Amino acid sequence: LDNRLANQIAAGEVVERPSSVVKECVENSIDAGARRIEVLVERGGIRRIQIIDDGIGIHPDDLPLALSRHATSKLQTVEQLSAISSLGFRGEALSSIASVSHFSMTSRPKAFETGWRAFAQGRDMKVELSPAASVEGTHIDVSDLFFNTPARRKFLRTEKTEYTHIEDVIKRQALAHPNIAFVLKHNGKVTKRFPATANSLESISNDQYLDAFAKRVEQIVGKSFMENAAMFSGGIDTFRIWGWLGAAHFHRSESDGQTIFINGRPVKDRLLSHAIRQNYSHLLPEGRFASYVIYIDCPWHEVDVNVHPTKHEVRFRQPRLVHDLLAKLVADSLQSSPSEALHIKPQLSQASKTSSQACFNNLSHSYSSSFQTNRELNPQVREQAFEQSHQKAIAASKQFYQENKNTHAEVVARESSTLWQHRFLIETNQNTVEFIDLWQLFAFEFQRAWQAFVEQANQTSKPLLVPQAVAVAHSEWLEEDWRLQLFAEIGIELSAIGPSQVLLRSMPIFNNNELWKLAPSVWVNALAHLFAQSPTQTELDSLSKMALLEKLMAIMTLQIEQYWQQPLGQQALQHKSKALLELNKDSKQFSMSVDAKQVLNTIAKSSKNKSAKPLE
Repeated sequence: LDNRLANQIAAGEVVERPSSVVKECVENSIDAGARRIEVLVERGGIRRIQIIDDGIGIHPDDLPLALSRHATSKLQTVEQLSAISSLGFRGEALSSIASVSHFSMTSRPKAFETGWRAFAQGRDMKVELSPAASVEGTHIDVSDLFFNTPARRKFLRTEKTEYTHIEDVIKRQALAHPNIAFVLKHNGKVTKRFPATANSLESISNDQYLDAFAKRVEQIVGKSFMENAAMFSGGIDTFRIWGWLGAAHFHRSESDGQTIFINGRPVKDRLLSHAIRQNYSHLLPEGRFASYVIYIDCPWHEVDVNVHPTKHEVRFRQPRLVHDLLAKLVADSLQSSPSEALHIKPQLSQASKTSSQACFNNLSHSYSSSFQTNRELNPQVREQAFEQSHQKAIAASKQFYQENKNTHAEVVARESSTLWQHRFLIETNQNTVEFIDLWQLFAFEFQRAWQAFVEQANQTSKPLLVPQAVAVAHSEWLEEDWRLQLFAEIGIELSAIGPSQVLLRSMPIFNNNELWKLAPSVWVNALAHLFAQSPTQTELDSLSKMALLEKLMAIMTLQIEQYWQQPLGQQALQHKSKALLELNKDSKQFSMSVDAKQVLNTIAKSSKNKSAKPLE
């Protein structure tokens, strides 16, 4: 193949659209140590693209090589290919771009008083040089992209679409390099300007380092994101992961607010995206996407960037380690962040809180006692026992409502229903207002599913994507296989990892998947509570599978109550309330209906604004 045809074939991989040209050239500018990069675009980059930087420039003797295939100054040995520290390294971008456009490059190193201009044309892509006036740095000019490959030009999108892709490239590079100023012009007008937020990222304190990135994220992603995001950081061995996670309520209709960087390189990695998505899945409405900006720093040899033509994808040497670390950091950050997504601000007195606690305690006692005393009864007797416990729970719920019916609370509507006090689902129609106790409903379903689980011949388990460490009083009693087998029989896989820690690797599988989509922390806390009261050697030897299940059932009931009161649990309940109702078609037994006019009049009287419409 002649040089032009070979370069055009290579351009098929490297130069997909005008934004690809911008990406490759901007990466070269960053590698050249530029502190200011200006990108000038005409007609979405289809007519012309110019990239001007103040980097170290290219020596005149190297200009012909810069436009040759497989020529680079960034690699010298084979060993360097396994630890790539630059954004570019293949040495084929410029030659590929030059083969499908009218291309010229002018560069002036600091030691030279004048610059030199290089351009390649003809069948053999011969490079010609000529002196040219130039400031320090490099100026690349690309015009009439795909002029000689009409099939490629035909598939370009509209000017607006192509410009949007270019803008996205500039934003991503600016997010990764806050010490560089970026200017983007379209059709002669400045459309984006991102001043540098730090003169250098070297020899500065950690606080200054993070502050530089925080300012750049606010410049690009927006102030509203920073106001609704939580900063997190953590690491293990030589890996460090940090960034900003948007709150659950700060969701978007598209995934364009999700950005991940690895050693300053923007990537789209399914492994990392999965680690984040699994923690947001139960917090977001269907079809909505979280927003985040995440940075991963690791040794160069720990990541292979030479696995994709455009270097958008990477391959880690320890993918499981990175995935689990990121998933753990995201889970911890979301669980510790305040829940602003619900916007529920109940104004309860201490007496109300005490009444609520008593209500649930009565409920928990009735269910747990029913479970412990009636598991061996025949189905008819057991059903009668269940009915008695339900009636006690309903009475406790009605008592709670009567004591707190005048409590003023700000609520948020979800379609045709409202969640009140993180517990009661309020559904209305023209005549009645129905209060459904979701905690009570869940407790019943929990009891029923656990009973069915106990009666299974073999309890199965599902591995956790991220194993969870559990603090214990003593882990020596778990070192023998037969003791671990006791937990494995009920679907809980454990392994001792220290004198006071065990690792939870799997959880039981229940028939009702929706019901058991709880945070692993609920199981972790329940097991930690169980292990904190580690039985003696004699008690452990006589501990039966059924006794273990009974102990765990009682503890799990209390742990779930605490889970609902945490921000993460409140968000989960908000989005799973409809699913809970679907679980139990006869949810009326956990509800109470009252006259709608009576409720509306009460609300109107308690409202500060006396002129407010009762319905509102």
